[in-house]
Amino acid sequence: MLIKHKLILNTVILVVSMLAMLILASIASSSFQGDILETKNIANIESSFLQLRRNENSNSRSI
Repeated sequence: MLIKHKLILNTVILVVSMLAMLILASIASSSFQGDILETKNIANIESSFLQLRRNENSNSRSI
């Protein structure tokens, strides 16, 4: 195999590998953004739950 053919093959492999890495990074990024949204939703639910408990405690004291 000529050196020129080896260089062309290496270039093709490099380009395909870079495209694969770009696709995988995009998938990981979108998954990470979804995880961030889920974390925010859980934090909001926990905050609401704690506010309800605090309101229950303040209502039971005033009765």
